[in-house]
Amino acid sequence: MTGRKATRRSPVPSVPPRLIPSIPENHHLLLISLYESATVYRPDGLTGSSPDSAEQIPVQTSVGHLKASAYGKTHLRHPASGTARRPGQTTKLERIHRLTPEVTDTDRTELSFVMESCGTPQSGPLITIGVSTYNRKDYLRESLQSLQRQTLQDFEIIVVDDGSTDDTREMVRTEFPEVRYIYQPNSGDAAAKNQAAAHAAGRYLVFNDSDDLFLPDALERLYAPLAAHPDNCSYGQYLTIDAAGKQLPTRSKMKQFPSGNIVPELIMHVIVHSCATMMPTALFRALGGYDTTLRVGHDYKLALELATRTHLHAIPEPVFLRRRHSTNLSSANYEKIELLLNVVEDFLKRHPEAGTAYAPLVRKRLADFHNKLAREAKKEKRAPALIRQHLRQSLREEFSLKALLRYLAAWL
Repeated sequence: MTGRKATRRSPVPSVPPRLIPSIPENHHLLLISLYESATVYRPDGLTGSSPDSAEQIPVQTSVGHLKASAYGKTHLRHPASGTARRPGQTTKLERIHRLTPEVTDTDRTELSFVMESCGTPQSGPLITIGVSTYNRKDYLRESLQSLQRQTLQDFEIIVVDDGSTDDTREMVRTEFPEVRYIYQPNSGDAAAKNQAAAHAAGRYLVFNDSDDLFLPDALERLYAPLAAHPDNCSYGQYLTIDAAGKQLPTRSKMKQFPSGNIVPELIMHVIVHSCATMMPTALFRALGGYDTTLRVGHDYKLALELATRTHLHAIPEPVFLRRRHSTNLSSANYEKIELLLNVVEDFLKRHPEAGTAYAPLVRKRLADFHNKLAREAKKEKRAPALIRQHLRQSLREEFSLKALLRYLAAWL
């Protein structure tokens, strides 16, 4: 839905115009759009005819593969901070490490070029909201209603139906005709979100899960820091509700969420979610979107990559309601923890500078992962040798008396 009525527009300032650098002739591929009347081009590289697509519209290609060759190396460097911290204020992690990443004019030029050359036309909506769904018709209705009530109305909504077998399609087309509806065979949440991003016309991209609810001023608050720092990202936290919408206790990983260079905090905690993280659409595409090979942790992987490219601004108060119900309740288990460990290890291989800069945190995080894996392996009655292996690796990363005692007990 692209609301353009002046009476409903939020007073949030618009993004100031920027000078667009000239684009070298040999980079013209970054601007190519594919126009195919009967084919949907999926971000994971697959193509397929889809009569259920909302409209047959020009689909911009994902530029992840082009970026890999043109801008293959990423840097642990960041633009000047635009955070809301008081002068001289530092986080606990900054006081420990005293690391101030350096940014050069070359870095700024490179990022600006990617943002501008891959950017969407300014005539489109400011924000695209992508909603992926699978057999959640009733929850989806509430989710879309929460988006309609936003105080900032310069946006469009794209719903990607990941193979639902209920009446999702009819409900959306009947009750929300302004929403762009796209159907795809069941391919997973990451692929559905990538599909929404491939069709996005907004300069900024944000996702909402079909069973979660945006608070009325969520978009306004997420966009506010980006008005002054258009190449940055913002992220928000949540309150937990049950299936009926009743508030539940919310466990928070920290009292105050960080802004600016959040790489060290992200290494330690999953604090950036796929829901309610606003980012430049061009940056999402340049990074290749979500990794569709990951069943768990695709949002964590992308968040780590975003943090190495630009600043992230934490929104102080919750911006969405996260619903917990019978079909999405999840708890830690061996497989999920192992997948998250793989995400972190893969990140450190691709960004060895982060492992060097934050070595004490990395060792602590890896030790914690192996401790948790040992605990879950014991719960799931896995082989004692596997339990001892994880405890031994935890001790190698960071010694603790508790881990040592558990290791010795594992031999009894």
